[in-house]
Amino acid sequence: MPLRACHAAPLRCGIALATVLGCLLSPPPARAGDAPSLKEVLGNVQSQAETKAVNDLIDKLRGVARKPPPAAPAPVPQAQDAQGSSVPPQAPPAPDLAEAPLASKPQQDRIASPTPPSPPPAAEQTPPESAIASAAEKRSPSVDLEVFFAYNSHAIGNEALTVLRTLGRALSDARLADDAFLIAGHTDAKGGSAFNLELSQRRAEAVRQFLIANFGIDARKLTAKGFGSTHLKDPAHPRAADNRRVQIVNLSKEEARSGIAR
Repeated sequence: MPLRACHAAPLRCGIALATVLGCLLSPPPARAGDAPSLKEVLGNVQSQAETKAVNDLIDKLRGVARKPPPAAPAPVPQAQDAQGSSVPPQAPPAPDLAEAPLASKPQQDRIASPTPPSPPPAAEQTPPESAIASAAEKRSPSVDLEVFFAYNSHAIGNEALTVLRTLGRALSDARLADDAFLIAGHTDAKGGSAFNLELSQRRAEAVRQFLIANFGIDARKLTAKGFGSTHLKDPAHPRAADNRRVQIVNLSKEEARSGIAR
């Protein structure tokens, strides 16, 4: 064999081997039935978390009691025979059909009105001061939200958007379509009372305008009121951050409710 042919044969073998290894090691092309990517999984988890946050907020503003998780069934004790061996439990005897009472006919569901009622006029809504007192006594559903504002400012920044978007989705939900709400602004005890009162009013109004502009909520259903530092959440620590909050009170529900999560 000529010298050039001897050198060419190993070269061709090496190229062929590299081609085979490349096919084996390269990832297969994506197909329609492949598993979702990490980005898709994280997106689904985030979407589920946001939906849960909205539903939780709706339940709180409706005054719906939380249902406890179902308790695990108690283990059934096994009987033992005279020798101490376990005896499998026997099924209960079948009921006597002749003596069993007839089941009552289920009540037919009522058909809801096709058009929701109009929101109540402002004259029929609970005054803001009474609503705050009612919420403090747990006669009206309410929730405290931590809405971030820059120091000495009422402008809504990026840090507040997540909370306000959750609130907007909740207030625009059909389950709260017939209710009106108070947006109450609160501050801590730092600074003068007149300044805090004005700042809390501007912040409450900024939240109201954000909800109207971005979620199309009827302006008649939202009342903004600033209370400054007159209703501290933590009176023992008047300058604590817990006192700087936006409180949402349902003005349409003043009756006492049990099990409201706050």
